[in-house]
Amino acid sequence: MVFEVNENVTRAPEAEVFGYVYFTQRVFQNGSVRALRFPGTVRRADSREIMIHEGDVSTVNEDCGTDFDCAQAELKFQMIQTTLFGGRSACAQPWQCDLCRGGFKSEQALISHAWWKHGVRKEPARALPQRPGALIQSFFAEEVQEQDLPEQFEHLISFEHAEEANLPELLEEEAAEEDEPLETPKKRTKTGAIKQTRGANRRQRVSAKQQVDAVDTWRACKLSGTPPKDKKGNATGTQYSYNTVYGWSRNYDKLVEQAAKGTATKLARTRRGWFRQNPLVQEFDQHLCRALKKHRKAGRPANSVTVLAMAESIYDKVDKTREGRNLQWPRNRRGGEVWRPKMTWVKSWLQVRGWKPRKPTKKRGSTPAQDSALMQRWLDKLRHMAQKQPSCGDNTWSDAWGFFSPGERFNRDQVGFSFDYTAAGRTWASPEERTTGCVQVVTGKAGWEKRFFTWDMCYAGDLKQAQPPPVLYFFGAGNISQLERASYDKDVKVFFTPKGYLNEDANQFWTQCWKEHVSANHAGKAVLLTCDNVAAHCTHAWREEMAKIGTTVLHGEPNGTHCWQAIDRHIGKTHKDLFHQMQLHRSLEDFKSFQHLSAKDRRIWCTHWVGDLWRHYCHEKAAAHANCCQCSGLLIRLDGVGDDRVTVESNPVFAVQPYQCWEGLEESIQKSWQAPAPFEEDASGSDSDSSSSTSSTSSSDSADSCDASPEPDGPESAQPGPPAGSSTEPQPAAGSGSTAWPGVGAALTRFDIHMLLKHAAKRHKLQAGVRMLAAHAKHGVKLDHPKALAGKTVPWDELRHCCSELKVELPSKEDI
Repeated sequence: MVFEVNENVTRAPEAEVFGYVYFTQRVFQNGSVRALRFPGTVRRADSREIMIHEGDVSTVNEDCGTDFDCAQAELKFQMIQTTLFGGRSACAQPWQCDLCRGGFKSEQALISHAWWKHGVRKEPARALPQRPGALIQSFFAEEVQEQDLPEQFEHLISFEHAEEANLPELLEEEAAEEDEPLETPKKRTKTGAIKQTRGANRRQRVSAKQQVDAVDTWRACKLSGTPPKDKKGNATGTQYSYNTVYGWSRNYDKLVEQAAKGTATKLARTRRGWFRQNPLVQEFDQHLCRALKKHRKAGRPANSVTVLAMAESIYDKVDKTREGRNLQWPRNRRGGEVWRPKMTWVKSWLQVRGWKPRKPTKKRGSTPAQDSALMQRWLDKLRHMAQKQPSCGDNTWSDAWGFFSPGERFNRDQVGFSFDYTAAGRTWASPEERTTGCVQVVTGKAGWEKRFFTWDMCYAGDLKQAQPPPVLYFFGAGNISQLERASYDKDVKVFFTPKGYLNEDANQFWTQCWKEHVSANHAGKAVLLTCDNVAAHCTHAWREEMAKIGTTVLHGEPNGTHCWQAIDRHIGKTHKDLFHQMQLHRSLEDFKSFQHLSAKDRRIWCTHWVGDLWRHYCHEKAAAHANCCQCSGLLIRLDGVGDDRVTVESNPVFAVQPYQCWEGLEESIQKSWQAPAPFEEDASGSDSDSSSSTSSTSSSDSADSCDASPEPDGPESAQPGPPAGSSTEPQPAAGSGSTAWPGVGAALTRFDIHMLLKHAAKRHKLQAGVRMLAAHAKHGVKLDHPKALAGKTVPWDELRHCCSELKVELPSKEDI
């Protein structure tokens, strides 16, 4: 039998080559041993070095014993593998441990062994030089022939000071150390080697809540269509094995009960803290809650800084009362200091209670007082219109509702929708949402969170009768196929606009849909339609068209839709949330194709989601809808019943005042309509037979360009205005703060030129503006900008008069 000494164990620095030392089976023959192969230096367990010198034979000290077996020596001889052809294959283990002389194939294995076996951290070192090709030959079990090794490298091993080695005693001491029990028991493999684990005495414990979360995640992944088991053999979406999670799923109900009990126990233990049971802290917490409620009820802005100031003030007041009661504040566990409220504590206190500071108002630059006054004016207008006899329709009078019952009061607004509301990338829902089976699996593209379409929404005060159909405005020219149009939801009306917003053409399309609804459900009765004062809603042509079908249009207060408009205040947000839920159901059913939808597919899906949402809302959300309409004032009564339910979000103490027909109420209602286009004469005195379109850019109240004596809604409103060359200058209506352009005609008026020059002066382009107007006046070119004055000419006399008033030099016609 041939044995091998792996001399790579902590080789001395002077060792230059890697070799093997071969011994015969017994070493008592003549007290000598033959050493083959390369020279080098080996360190024994007793730190004595054995030198391999050039030579043939070297004697071994007889103190080693005649029964010395190389296989049991401290040098850890290793048997060379013998092949079928009689050759030998060397075992490549270039890394050995300093403590137990064990061999390893890699440096990482040696480091792991030193840590788990001996508890010693070993820094990685540079690999020692090896004989070229030895490691590769060992991997492929190639034969190492003896004749390949040169004979001149046969040497002797001379054991110097062998009497000090005392190898048998070292073997006995090692055996005694192995018999002693270890401090921390280590797991071993079947071969007896120590298993490379963390050495834990027991398995990692998984709480009931973690088991429930793992089962919920695994089931959600199964519903989404993913395989139940991943490549590692774990349940999909978890770090636990498939069999473990499957076993938990069979006891899911019991796990839920255990998790609930564990949560309740944890909360109970948390409440029994040294801090919460302190009487001073309890009193402080009670006073702080009361102060915050008063602060919030008053509608004052509050943040962490103001809450901290209130907490410090209350702390000082409570601290003054503790001396007579012999009470002490709790002390911090770390520093032992007396507790005081700080910013970190205030933020955590607000977060635990879910308290959020109330914002003063949704509108920037507005105050609670302004919102309250705006809401009161709106309620007075609404009650005034409810008492006014409609021009057509056989509506009966009611002491509570006037001429318009809740089913005959409508609110209209445009709400923008995105195709994908989940572009944030949130993969799993909260535990509360998991109980409903609502789990998000995939999200859309980055650009899908922008506005994709506009819903022109219109609802009555109650949902007992049929509601107007939803009208959607998609962006584009509308060049779609008949197949796509036939694929839309049957209850949804679709119209295409250049930017997906409301314009004149879209308003006419909505008007046709409204006519069909009124003729089918409100035939012979007048209805009241409330809407905001965008340009498309303020034209006299649209007002007359709506009046023909018995619809009275009432514009709300400008810049106050966050107060009086039910859709903008409540209903629109509810529809967006429901639309989001529709999208989640779609992503669960077919999440793989969700990110690869074309514009055509997205339009079709949107119409079906809107149709399902609209039908669901009309049948299931009647109570919530009525509550929203009452809070916004749409269902205000004449007898004062339910006035306490009308609210202003920025002012919690708002109270509805009794109805008063204040001076100018009727004028403020009529002022919201744009004045009709007057017939004017140009500079040459020719009559104009037509006028340009009205402004479509102003959403506030438009100024009247004609005299205020005739009623703007009567037939006298179409009377011709003064000639362009007249000195009479039309002025905006009294009390109007709007800078919108007046009515249009064939030539600019002096007021129009004044406004153009003022706008140019604000931009520091007054002289350029004068030259531009002078060029138009000289050549008779009509204006293209702004849109409100498009198609008009510039009279030279009026321009010269305005330049003289503003003290601006007008260039001569020859200089232009």
